[in-house]
Amino acid sequence: GKDDSIKFCWYSDPVGRVGTPIDDIKFNFQKLFEEEMKKRNCIECETKKFCIKCLFPYPLSSEAYCKYKRKFDTSQPAKIINSTRIIQDFLHKPVTLIRS
Repeated sequence: GKDDSIKFCWYSDPVGRVGTPIDDIKFNFQKLFEEEMKKRNCIECETKKFCIKCLFPYPLSSEAYCKYKRKFDTSQPAKIINSTRIIQDFLHKPVTLIRS
C-alpha cells in the first residue's frame, strides 16, 4: 500500500498525512516535541543550550542519546564546524562590492 504519512525524518512518528492541514501538522509536531522534552527532562539538562534535541535519534534510544549528549560536550566542535562553513562560504561565494 501507499504510505502517505508526513514525517520530519526517516525515523520519526507521523505528524499527519498528505492532505492534513498545515496547522494540524504544526500542532502535532509541537505536541510530540513537548512530550519528548518533558519525558527527557530537557528543562533541567545542563546541555540544553547546545543540544539539538533530536526527537528520533535512531539507532539510539532517547535515554542513550541524552546520556551521550551529557557525557560529551559537542558545543566546541559545533562552533569550529560553523566557523569553517562561514570561511568556506566566503571563499566559494565571495562578496561582490559595487562601486558607484
